[in-house]
Amino acid sequence: MIKICKLQALQIISLILVFNIYLLAEPSLVLNGTGKRQATIFRVNVYEAKLYLENKSHNPEDIINSKQDKKLVLFFLRDVSKSQINEAWQDGFERNSAFTIKLQNKLAHLQSMMSDVKKNDQLTFYWNNSAVQILLNNNLVTTIEGNDFQKALMLNWLGETPPNQSLKEGLLGNT
Repeated sequence: MIKICKLQALQIISLILVFNIYLLAEPSLVLNGTGKRQATIFRVNVYEAKLYLENKSHNPEDIINSKQDKKLVLFFLRDVSKSQINEAWQDGFERNSAFTIKLQNKLAHLQSMMSDVKKNDQLTFYWNNSAVQILLNNNLVTTIEGNDFQKALMLNWLGETPPNQSLKEGLLGNT
């Protein structure tokens, strides 16, 4: 008989859950669009984003409010520190969401779970039912419950003030 500690058991369960998410949900999602996040006046490429949906759409409101499964994958093109990521989260939520205390607590949780990312890292957001699962390099980082958070998170890319307009248009498949 093999003995494992609680931490190892949790890691195994986490891997099984992640595998099941991809195995069961991935085939039903199609690429809606791609775009690059550019920062500073020099338009430095930070990441390439790919948005997958059950049904393609060019309408940001439909995507944000839809109950369909969604997946957004960020492929980092350069190193980004945890503080830079968290600053971007704070800015995106403040510019695009009705920022409630409840939402602030969920954002604080997301920020606490972030880490530095390196060039070629992959950050994945998977929307299903009433939660968002966040994975870094296919390892589950956290799950955040609530339709309010689901919508607010998607607004970061598809809201009125995205990080850059070309990123939004690319994710909507308009480029």
